Amino acid sequence: MDTTPATPSLPAQPSARPSGRAIAWEFAQTVLLTLAIFAIVNLTTARVRVIGPSMQPTFRGDGSELIIVSRLSYVWDTPKRGDVVVLRMPASGSEDLIKRVVGLPGEKMQIVGGHVWVNGEPLEEPYAVGLTSSDQSWELAAEQLFVLGDNRAFSRDSHSFGPISLDELVGQAWLIYWPPTEWGLIDQRTAAARASTTSP
Repeated sequence: MDTTPATPSLPAQPSARPSGRAIAWEFAQTVLLTLAIFAIVNLTTARVRVIGPSMQPTFRGDGSELIIVSRLSYVWDTPKRGDVVVLRMPASGSEDLIKRVVGLPGEKMQIVGGHVWVNGEPLEEPYAVGLTSSDQSWELAAEQLFVLGDNRAFSRDSHSFGPISLDELVGQAWLIYWPPTEWGLIDQRTAAARASTTSP
């Protein structure tokens, strides 16, 4: 028979409440972290509302579509033909435009009969609709791009204000995030527009 006396239990110690200073420090850390995240997001991306018909059918352009623009895309890389980009309106710099890159630095651009030619060859553009007005030609410098809207008859772009410089780019249109039903990568949306314009 075990006769070992039971060890008396100690009364539960009340948990120490955090001091006012500790609560204030935790709150300050939360605020600083939130501000840091907000700053990083705003330094690396921009949010743009797509308004106007110039990029139809890729975008509706009724003002309901919101996209995220990557400011970092061209920090370590260069724009490619077919990229959808956001740029500051040349000369004024007070308006953001969304267009597609069709001409790259050093290339010769021509509008012939409403169609785009690059270095003497017609450019295949299944995503574009309509014809670009007025036959013209441009020689792009080493730091210039030629941008056009997909809806050629209703776009203010390089055919009217000429080539743009690389430093006028805000960044590459990356993601549409509103409305939720339209959520997706811009590259996928471009592919969908290409399919819709080439289907019988």
